[in-house]
Amino acid sequence: MAELPINVIIIAILVVLVLVIVAAFFTGGFSQIIEKIKGTTSGISVDDAILRCQTLCNTYKTTQRNTAKETFCNSHFEVDLNADGKIEGHEKEVYCDELGVDCGIDCREIRG
Repeated sequence: MAELPINVIIIAILVVLVLVIVAAFFTGGFSQIIEKIKGTTSGISVDDAILRCQTLCNTYKTTQRNTAKETFCNSHFEVDLNADGKIEGHEKEVYCDELGVDCGIDCREIRG
């Protein structure tokens, strides 16, 4: 029985792997694989968004700087508000004050 050199075996494995990736890409399965790796949504959880907003609010309360106030009011996140696994419509741009984080600022004036 003839033995194959290790280089030929490695190249054959790489060729098969590339063929599987190319086939998955063209059949649309590649996007499903990417979604499974990333999770169901590209946004962040409501709790994570609220935590970030509270941090921004605390920065404003500590420094009382206009830049910190503007950062709090203008920061927005992709948040799956209805927990359906999709980021749609308004969920693409959810502001801190819309998440119920009260920083004592009227952000409507700042955002215009």
